[in-house]
Amino acid sequence: QISDEGASIIAEGLKINQTVKAVYLGENEIGDEGVVALAEMLKVNQNIATIDLYGNHIGDEGTEKIGETLKINRSVTTIYLGGNQVGDEGAEAIAEALKVNQTVITIYLGGNQIGDIGAKAIAETLKANQTVTTFDLSGNWISHSFKDSLKLNARLQRKIIFYESEFQ
Repeated sequence: QISDEGASIIAEGLKINQTVKAVYLGENEIGDEGVVALAEMLKVNQNIATIDLYGNHIGDEGTEKIGETLKINRSVTTIYLGGNQVGDEGAEAIAEALKVNQTVITIYLGGNQIGDIGAKAIAETLKANQTVTTFDLSGNWISHSFKDSLKLNARLQRKIIFYESEFQ
């Protein structure tokens, strides 16, 4: 299992290595500290297209740092942050980043702790963002009434996934 310390070591190496295109660190013990180091690395390394951090211990602090990084990174197209502890603040940080980022195509934030506030921030951003094609919010704390309200927006139906049978 890779910890925050291990993630920091990997991040330092990836600041120098410009050939790696994908980083798969899912199902480890990485928390906010490790993700901060990885986010700093993504400011320098503009070659990584996919970063998989599924199933770690990342909360709002780490997700906010990823959001800051996505405002300037122009290589990441796919990011997996599902199965962590991301809440509304982290979702709002990602939404804020997507107002300026025109590279990210797919984001997985399923299985977190995002509620209506975070989902609303994402939905508002995705109305204008022309790049993101898939945003997985399945398995979060989003109310049925909020999900139902999004069904009225055909554009968002094509982008946001709440669970397998809906919005595809």
